[in-house]
Amino acid sequence: MDINLSNKTALVTGGSHGIGKSIAKSLLEHNCNVIFFGRTKKNVDETIKDLSKDLSKRNTKNTVNGFQFDILQSSIKDLEERIKLEFGLIDILINNVGGGGRWGDSDILVTDDEVWNQVYYKNFIIAKDLIKILLPSMLKNEWGRVITITSSLAKQAGGRPWFNVAKMSQTVLMKNLAKNSLYSSKGVTFNSVAPGAIDIPDTGWDEMKKINPKKYKEFIKSNSPIGRLGKPEEVANVVTFLCSQYASLVNGASIAVDGGESSSY
Repeated sequence: MDINLSNKTALVTGGSHGIGKSIAKSLLEHNCNVIFFGRTKKNVDETIKDLSKDLSKRNTKNTVNGFQFDILQSSIKDLEERIKLEFGLIDILINNVGGGGRWGDSDILVTDDEVWNQVYYKNFIIAKDLIKILLPSMLKNEWGRVITITSSLAKQAGGRPWFNVAKMSQTVLMKNLAKNSLYSSKGVTFNSVAPGAIDIPDTGWDEMKKINPKKYKEFIKSNSPIGRLGKPEEVANVVTFLCSQYASLVNGASIAVDGGESSSY
């Protein structure tokens, strides 16, 4: 299957680390132009260096651009102005920024409302606002892809409730937008990808392996039918397919990428 995204430009939010970085890398490998932002300048600079090195090896004409942007410290209006002034038409939006699954306490009674608000803002509100910013140009161009990275916890109990609620909201938003014939008839599709436990550096898995290897092995045994954590690039492969010409009929789907971990359909 030859996926070719030449002459397309993607915005990957939270693209300087983990799943977002792997998505950016995969899209570049399939000739897409990629723009991304990340929370820290250090991660953004390192990612630009890594991805640019990959591009130079392949000797292709597509480009990568990245910039530092902290969604909790800056306004969505600032982000909108930067995108429109510097980058122009965006064909593909990857709503990857989010997180908060480990914030707060497992006890709702001792977790401050600010945790609920920030997690919902980072995951749902930013995704919704970016869709509102970029969708008009996709409709005008009669082609677009909106893919939101949710979680296997969006459809089942477990984890922090504020995280589940935010991720479920994202999933429902994608399904709702996909049902709108005014959008879908113009060649714009909306899908969500729901990763399970993914082995991302600095997210707690490395620490668990070192400090409590027995607990780590027990988690894998009881939660992962395939006997391991997922890899960021495995999520990226699914996202890249959804961006391609081969996924034109896939609209409103929520695709689990979790090795069979989740119990929901």
